[in-house]
Amino acid sequence: MIEAKLLNSHSQDIDTVFKLYEYSFPENERMDKKFLLRDDIEEKEILAFYEDNVFFGFCMLLSYKNITHILYFATIPSIRNKGYGSKILEYLQSFKPNNSILADIEKPNIDNDQRTRRKEFYLRNSFKESNVEYTWQDEAYEIVYVGKELNNEIFWGFWNYFMHYFRGDK
Repeated sequence: MIEAKLLNSHSQDIDTVFKLYEYSFPENERMDKKFLLRDDIEEKEILAFYEDNVFFGFCMLLSYKNITHILYFATIPSIRNKGYGSKILEYLQSFKPNNSILADIEKPNIDNDQRTRRKEFYLRNSFKESNVEYTWQDEAYEIVYVGKELNNEIFWGFWNYFMHYFRGDK
């Protein structure tokens, strides 16, 4: 059985999480680490996942109203393709039972089979395609989700709530 621990900037395993974060995501897909480590943002959560007290993955979430957005989600390379990612998604759906859960995926293209596999992973795990697409830091993304119907108005309403953190208003 997997166990999830809610971490903050002072947690024992936060450095382990950020090592996997930096290994798993190219620089152009990473957010400012200072934002991710801010403990004063109630809507932000960093979850570390363990089996038999051994760390195997994490996810970073933002939640507002009835939406939870998976900002980052990764498992250690040695256990990929063994069902652990699916267990994490299942856990998230029970952890946030009243929320729609969103995930960004890079738009698949002919040159990158990994992107196609990532999208297929989410679709196998009950996520649906949306019509929401955007570009951030020169990378094109699309949103997949599980839960209530998602559209551009809902997605951008969610992100507009958090924009003050990025502008430095808070």
